[in-house]
Amino acid sequence: MVKTGYLFFILSICFSCSSLKLCVQNEDKIELSQSNINLLNGKFANDSFLNKDSIQGSLYWNFFDRGHNSKDSVEYIKLEVLNTKKIKVSYFDGDTIVRSKVLKGKIRNGYFEFHKKYLIIPALYVNVFRNRSFRISILTNGNLITDYNQVSFGTGFFIIPFYENVKEFNVEFMGLKE
Repeated sequence: MVKTGYLFFILSICFSCSSLKLCVQNEDKIELSQSNINLLNGKFANDSFLNKDSIQGSLYWNFFDRGHNSKDSVEYIKLEVLNTKKIKVSYFDGDTIVRSKVLKGKIRNGYFEFHKKYLIIPALYVNVFRNRSFRISILTNGNLITDYNQVSFGTGFFIIPFYENVKEFNVEFMGLKE
């Protein structure tokens, strides 16, 4: 058991960097700053729309990670900037708030950037380490643009190791009228 702990520690040092440095920035992005951070206030479609460079994305999974059961109704995410380091994110299914929480982050390179790290060690079923970087900004057309990078590794059923690196860059979500 101690060897497994050392293995996770060494792997977390070697592979735990989820960075967005290699992401190509969108030319239509508005550079966010402390004076214009309120441009993020608004409603955005939960599912991205596909364009030539994009993959299908979900704002719910990017913000909340788990617990999503779509009911095929009108789903959207509402962002409310509380200050330059906190944004309230609310998920709506129709007119009902399903989930809401305040996320902390900071303005970096013209984006509002979030970082999350998880370490789950129940030891009987699965051991997981996850390092995630996620950033958002506004395009000149009023749509939300996101970049996401997640590095995960661990073991399942004691001995089956896994490694995952998910990258979703320049995913665009339609801005909705209030």
